[in-house]
Amino acid sequence: MDTVSRLIRLVRSEGSVDVRCLLGGQFVRDHAPSPPGEAPFHLLLDGRCAVEYEGRTIPLKAGDMVLFPRGGAH
Repeated sequence: MDTVSRLIRLVRSEGSVDVRCLLGGQFVRDHAPSPPGEAPFHLLLDGRCAVEYEGRTIPLKAGDMVLFPRGGAH
């Protein structure tokens, strides 16, 4: 077993779906910083979008996922 697999087994992680959004057209949706211990993520099921994070623009397309391990605003 590699180190990452071992670490994943040792960490007690939980997951939950907070919101499932159906969005279309041009819009902006801000996400405030998450509380310590939370790592929000977004999974794009269809279409395309861009996530702005720490001054960078990250393009996403259907099937892409973005994870914010330190819960930063985006």
